[in-house]
Amino acid sequence: MIISHRHRFIFIHLHKCAGTSVTRALLPALGDEDLVLGCTPEAEQSSQDNRARGELYKHSTAAEIRAALGEPLWQSYLKFAIVRNPWDLILSKYFWWHKTSADWDDRAAAGKQEVMGMTFPEFALRLRGRHAYCRWLDITDAPGE
Repeated sequence: MIISHRHRFIFIHLHKCAGTSVTRALLPALGDEDLVLGCTPEAEQSSQDNRARGELYKHSTAAEIRAALGEPLWQSYLKFAIVRNPWDLILSKYFWWHKTSADWDDRAAAGKQEVMGMTFPEFALRLRGRHAYCRWLDITDAPGE
């Protein structure tokens, strides 16, 4: 996630939707006053620390960011996210689980264990209707929109 006060934009980083690539591409243009959560080792640690405190983190939703920034700032900044082809997203999630250590918390470890016992077709069918796509609720700032 990026909040750029210098360029007046908010990048909403959706799970497995090229957020790290977008962040890396934008990093050289960002200023010291801009908030970057994720991508670099320091920003990843900040994201984890913030999430533990209930603050904004790498994958905060639009509604969470809006609440944290306040209405005037939210309304005056450009907001954007990248949405990924659903097939690529499912494939990326499957292989991410196979290569990640998942030792950062118990839920992740349980998720990895579950996925490791599945074939790709089983995994894809499991996701059907359950977060298989970049979730609309993550990128809208109001319920029902």
